Amino acid sequence: MISHGKLAAIIEAFADFTIRHRLAVVLLLALATLFLAATAFRETRIATVFTDMLPHGHPYVQVNEKYKESFGGSNMVTVMFEPTEGDIFQAPFLEKVAALQLDFRQLDAINHFQIVSIAARKLKRVRAGLFGVEALPLMRHVPRSAGEMKELRDAVLASKQVYGTYVSRDLRSTLMTIDFIDRNLDYGTAFRQINDILDPYRDESVKIRVIGEPILYGWVQHYLQETATIFMLTCAGLLALLFLIMRSWRGTFLPLLSGAVSGFWAMGVAALLGFNFDPLVIVIAFLITARAISHSVQLVTRFDDNLAAGYTDNKKAARDSMVNLFRPGMLGVIADAGAMLVVALTPIPLLQKVAIIGTVWVGSIAISAVVLTPVLLSWSKNPKRMAHPLNIQPALHRILNLCVAAVTGVWRKRILAGAAALFLIAGVFSLQLTVGDANPGSPILWQTSPYNQDAAVINTTYRGSDRMFLVVRGPRDSLKSPKILSNMGGLQRYMEAQPEVGGSVSLADIVSVINRNLHEGNPRYGELAPKWEDNGEYLFHYLSGSEPGDQEQYANIEYSEGSVVLFFRDHKGDTIRTGIERAREYIRTHPLELEEELRPVVAEGAILHDTGTGGSGANAPEYQLAGGLIGVLGAVNEVILRGQMEAIALALLWLFFCCVMVYRNMASGLFFMVPVALSNVVTFSYMTAKGIGMNVNTLPVVALGIGLGVDYAFYVADGIREEMRETNDPMTAITKALHSAGRGVLVTAGTLSVSIVLWAFSSLRFQAEMGILMCVWLSVSALAALFLVPAMAYVFRPAFIFGRDFPPRP
Repeated sequence: MISHGKLAAIIEAFADFTIRHRLAVVLLLALATLFLAATAFRETRIATVFTDMLPHGHPYVQVNEKYKESFGGSNMVTVMFEPTEGDIFQAPFLEKVAALQLDFRQLDAINHFQIVSIAARKLKRVRAGLFGVEALPLMRHVPRSAGEMKELRDAVLASKQVYGTYVSRDLRSTLMTIDFIDRNLDYGTAFRQINDILDPYRDESVKIRVIGEPILYGWVQHYLQETATIFMLTCAGLLALLFLIMRSWRGTFLPLLSGAVSGFWAMGVAALLGFNFDPLVIVIAFLITARAISHSVQLVTRFDDNLAAGYTDNKKAARDSMVNLFRPGMLGVIADAGAMLVVALTPIPLLQKVAIIGTVWVGSIAISAVVLTPVLLSWSKNPKRMAHPLNIQPALHRILNLCVAAVTGVWRKRILAGAAALFLIAGVFSLQLTVGDANPGSPILWQTSPYNQDAAVINTTYRGSDRMFLVVRGPRDSLKSPKILSNMGGLQRYMEAQPEVGGSVSLADIVSVINRNLHEGNPRYGELAPKWEDNGEYLFHYLSGSEPGDQEQYANIEYSEGSVVLFFRDHKGDTIRTGIERAREYIRTHPLELEEELRPVVAEGAILHDTGTGGSGANAPEYQLAGGLIGVLGAVNEVILRGQMEAIALALLWLFFCCVMVYRNMASGLFFMVPVALSNVVTFSYMTAKGIGMNVNTLPVVALGIGLGVDYAFYVADGIREEMRETNDPMTAITKALHSAGRGVLVTAGTLSVSIVLWAFSSLRFQAEMGILMCVWLSVSALAALFLVPAMAYVFRPAFIFGRDFPPRP
């Protein structure tokens, strides 16, 4: 283990080397930055990849991947078509529906077997004829006569598959669903093509609403130009505020240069690794850039203090600034990088990519701020006058004097007691933080956005647009079994008791409809046939003459694998957890069984056909959870629920380890845990109050916030420690540290918080909320560093700051 003296000697030797060879250092860094910047501009692909958001090792995702092309995947788009006057049973309106059905076949990556509407052959009407059961397309052609229109209306009202699912209960609108081949899908392309197809249909006679993941993330890319504009305005605001406060060109441009260099390095490395840049993670990019600016401002502030203290050699002033702030600067960088890297343990590709690039980005601050800033400062000349006459330093001085008076006077104990009370209250409130989405609609867009308004209308008018399918798997012909079909029907009724589940459909519905129609539509016969042979015959007649893919939406051709599709009205985290738990409970208490007389038959068939998916074997029917959008979001939420506490715990453990290694004192780790814990629970409670859930987009921000909560504390505590070496007086050390390191904290937190306010005007709700969340985090962290940390230091007198000669002060 390296001693304090040897570590100090290494830091001084490194500072001497970089200042002595400053030209070579700058040239080397400039070449590296130019190369990585050129790589970033040339090869970075801005796109959202939905598969990157999924934990591919999770059983739900594996079920979805295997069966999505048959039972419907997580990228389904729903289009609501509504005439402005009257109901849907108008020939001109139905002609538009039929034409749109054909137009959607032109989409790139479209799954032609998953375009479903009342104009598609997949939706059928069932009737009994002289020769048995007939299953005809619901709308063979657009009705031309009143009789044909009435026949279509009656068929819609008689079909559970259609009425309430594809035609609204008031008969004033209809739905069309389309799905894609995921591996070929590009959200931006799908969004543009769908809108290009829909635009000619948008007129005074028709209202169109469209939702789905490709549409949602298409909106994100649609607002990309606005996002870039806000980012540039935020940087301009930072520039203006730094210029106003620092009153020097070096205090303005060097922090921004530090942030830009770290950004170019990270983006260049991301491009070299082949990673795409998700527009939503620009919030994380800005947060890391803020860390670089913060470190650089601390160095510029210390450099100015050295000049004010009488330094005449700028090289020595820059060298001593690096030496004095190297330890807290590097400790902050390493703590931030470790907190970011633990996110990579979450088995979701997007989080792993964000963690890797975030770690590189944070690590580059060690070069762009801790090294490059003092090297450039060594060339800086002491200006004869300030860059502008407006001086707000006296105001900052008064604020810092207030901090000194509070932490060293009678208020110090009240600060500690208030922090403890705030921690307990916020901690209890933060326990209610939702994993997953906390509100209906998408948290990425505002509730007033066209997308969320469309989603609200569709989900209240129909059974629900978000789907989850459960796979029923067994031996050949097992899905013709009355017991199996009855069990599936029971699952549907059980799940539909959940308010958020609007309806369901399965093979059992088809069999019961056929049986009823064979008995002249008598509802008493709307049940399953008592023999599996009869069920098989019904299904044969229903599917005879069908198009490719018609049967696969319910079961495979061997009747060994089928689905129960559930329609959810929202995908809130609580809704998904409740739905999956209810499904698990039903499966646990209602195991699938075959009739005694059927077992020899299916066993013989099973020898010839095994689905090969593992599980309990071909002769044991079983349910498999869970595909569709609800299923994969459930998988994501389960992974995050397990991973969030693990990531936070590992990040805190890493922080503790770093502090102990640097300060050689166990108490240092516990000391710095306090401001981190406080800033995190306050932020979590804010997320709870504002309905911001913990999801795949917010988890990296939370992990990075752990480092954000301690960086300011490092500078203030280390500043007190260094001043103690000079003065050996706690009061004087705290006063000087707050007026030096504390001033840097005040400047950084103030400028970043004010400039981030611009994000509140973003059309993307997620970015606006994350911007405000960063303001909260910065403010709480700054207040903890300016009040709580020095108060704790003054009261408890930890040995790693004051040495062993100063006992705790009552």
